[in-house]
Amino acid sequence: MKKVLSLVFLGLFGFISFAMAADTRVNVFFVNQGLFINRDAELAIYIDGREVRDGIDSNDDANFTVRQGRHTIHVAVLFRGKAIAQTQPVEFEAGSQQVKFRAILSSSLLAGARASNNYPGSYAFNLNLEFAGSTIASSSQQTADARPPAAQSSTAQPSRPEASKPGIEGAIARSCVIFIGELPKDSTIAVLSILSGDAELANFAIDELEYQLVTAKQFTMVDRKTLDTLRTEQNFQLSGDVSDQSAVAIGNMLGANIVITGSVSGAGNTQRLTLKALDVKTAQIITMAREAF
Repeated sequence: MKKVLSLVFLGLFGFISFAMAADTRVNVFFVNQGLFINRDAELAIYIDGREVRDGIDSNDDANFTVRQGRHTIHVAVLFRGKAIAQTQPVEFEAGSQQVKFRAILSSSLLAGARASNNYPGSYAFNLNLEFAGSTIASSSQQTADARPPAAQSSTAQPSRPEASKPGIEGAIARSCVIFIGELPKDSTIAVLSILSGDAELANFAIDELEYQLVTAKQFTMVDRKTLDTLRTEQNFQLSGDVSDQSAVAIGNMLGANIVITGSVSGAGNTQRLTLKALDVKTAQIITMAREAF
């Protein structure tokens, strides 16, 4: 009987020892050192595409265990449940020693945007994931739908086929991927102006932008004829640079809750399209897109 109990004890001890040896402790510390610091900004951690931790506050850390062997890790910063930046998945080896990472968020205020600790659309973000003091993954600029793959639904907006096209058409398509992902569904949108030294290019850009947003089937677009009629009645110009204040006022008159303005800068092979979406009620920037072509 004693021999049997001894064997059982040894078997259990061996199993427990194996189980303990088969797990590796992982620590991830979240450093928020950017301009955008808000208690609503939290870190989420994904191992092998599966969320293992979320709700990690700035300058706090998370501890968890993984099975020994090779895994992938990526992290995302969430603002009120929506990711504003994420890194690409990278592989790491989980051995017998604890594995420590640092996720570092930095940010910079976008040109022309207003500083706000409550509105991430005013900032460009850079999220770095460090291991042993070296950056192993990073992601700059928020994306149209920056939710990690494991969190995306089957209804997430796919990349538009026109996005791979060269020139202004491709730049608009890539910008629309951002707008379609960031702008609230069922919004009424007015595209007011795109400033360019080439009037023909500006008109083409406006038409193409409206087309892309209409075919997304998520928004109501203000018809250009309505805008032209109002412009004639109110005697205002849209051919030059339209200030945010003027854009919001025009949007109110059109019954839109979002207005889009933009510009084309540069020349030759170094041109860039910049688009900005404004909330008519608050006059704040909802999102921006900048694409070279």
